[in-house]
Amino acid sequence: MHGASADPAVVARWWRWWPTANVGAATGHRFDVWDIDVPDAGPLLGKFLGGTAGIWPAARTGSGGTHVFVAPTGRGNRTKFMPGCDWRGTAGYVVLPPSVHMSREQYTWLNEPFWSLPTLVPPGPVGLLEALAPQALRATPAREWHANRTDPYAEAALRRECDAIAAMPPDSGRNNALNRAAFSLGQLVGAGVLSVDSVSTALLHAAARSGLSENEAARTIRSGLAAGQRSPRSRRGAA
Repeated sequence: MHGASADPAVVARWWRWWPTANVGAATGHRFDVWDIDVPDAGPLLGKFLGGTAGIWPAARTGSGGTHVFVAPTGRGNRTKFMPGCDWRGTAGYVVLPPSVHMSREQYTWLNEPFWSLPTLVPPGPVGLLEALAPQALRATPAREWHANRTDPYAEAALRRECDAIAAMPPDSGRNNALNRAAFSLGQLVGAGVLSVDSVSTALLHAAARSGLSENEAARTIRSGLAAGQRSPRSRRGAA
């Protein structure tokens, strides 16, 4: 969808050239899309949206799935972040009604389309965004046993990273620095010399002292820890 356009003149010209074309829209700008690829989306909608499902624009896809439109999250595309669920975000796209699927079934709106909303598309509920966020890997029992033992180097690394985050002023790339710290410490968690819980708690306190919101910091820490644990290193190999 790199050729997408929001210029009415360009879109009108395209319609003149391809009057029977399907409609595609780039995601990650005005909206992201929760793509539910199961015939009955009711249980998932009930779990995450409850009785407020109607405030999010939604469409029935030609294959029988459901697209739920939420405010952009800044995240990219993810497949199977939950069973039967994909996410369309930055650099993604979705097909919009009244397009026709290869099955000859038409895409249809289940409620008001996103362009008819008087305000911006609502943000996704916290539970859904938490499900979308990469989850930190849990240490194995053997690693938990090692992490419960005091490791002077690892403890010093944890203090150093937390002190640096806590001292960062606003508009200084705090979130990026937090992600790097979580990744670095996650590598030590993966090596079994720190525990997930101790690192998460310490980084959350440091982030709060720097002024980052709890929700934003928690998402960043989870992501950084998960990535770091996939590349474990010994304390001797740490920078």
